[in-house]
Amino acid sequence: MGEPRALTVASPVAELAVKLCGTGHQCRRYGIFADAVDCPGHGSWEATKLPLDEFVNGVCVDDLVWELLPGVEKARTEPEPSMSAMTGGAWASRRSRSRYNELLNVIKQLNSVVATARAERYRAEAAEREKTLREVRRRQEEIRRQQQEKERHVANVAALVERQQRLTPTAVRWVTDQTGAVPWILPADFEHAMGVSIMVEHAPAMVVCPVESRIDDEVAGRMLNVTILVASDAERRRVADRCRPGQRIVVQPVAPSADSV
Repeated sequence: MGEPRALTVASPVAELAVKLCGTGHQCRRYGIFADAVDCPGHGSWEATKLPLDEFVNGVCVDDLVWELLPGVEKARTEPEPSMSAMTGGAWASRRSRSRYNELLNVIKQLNSVVATARAERYRAEAAEREKTLREVRRRQEEIRRQQQEKERHVANVAALVERQQRLTPTAVRWVTDQTGAVPWILPADFEHAMGVSIMVEHAPAMVVCPVESRIDDEVAGRMLNVTILVASDAERRRVADRCRPGQRIVVQPVAPSADSV
């Protein structure tokens, strides 16, 4: 007969097993914040066997105690992998329970570190989103402003052309009556602030509705001996502000809607 087999005590005897991620220092428990901490280990309660005499001695000296197996605390960002291979009550050594408490404390500390890193990241992302939103709004406002300016410019040009067209026949009659000559028309005369010049031979006798923003000192000098015809008192004041003293400006009213330049 062979030697008698040694007696062992099996389940429910448990031992805490701790394993690292195997992904370097980054812990998969914390997902995108893994680079903030080193992996402290992942614990699971595993079934084990003890020789009968070792089991009895452990119970007698109070090293093995019966208790409900605590789970290793889960991180808040991801479920704890391989959380517990055993659940419920089991015999476990005080060494395993002490190791469990140590691991639990480390995980709590790391959770705090990750929570801080997460809050900082979220604040940075929120600030970046706000910055992007402000830039989008600024660009939208700039586009709106440019569009409004373009629309105003188009409307002003249309109003200017309308005034010039309505006043040009009057200017031609006046020049004809005053000079006895048959004048010719030079529209959008660059040398006379884009007004319509009523020409007698090679010189302007009258300029209809010049654009005041185009009247610089040189243009003002050329128009000093030329009569300017405008459509309203408001237009006369704007043009006079850019001309030299003594400039002759005549007002021939037209419809109020044609007053804007």
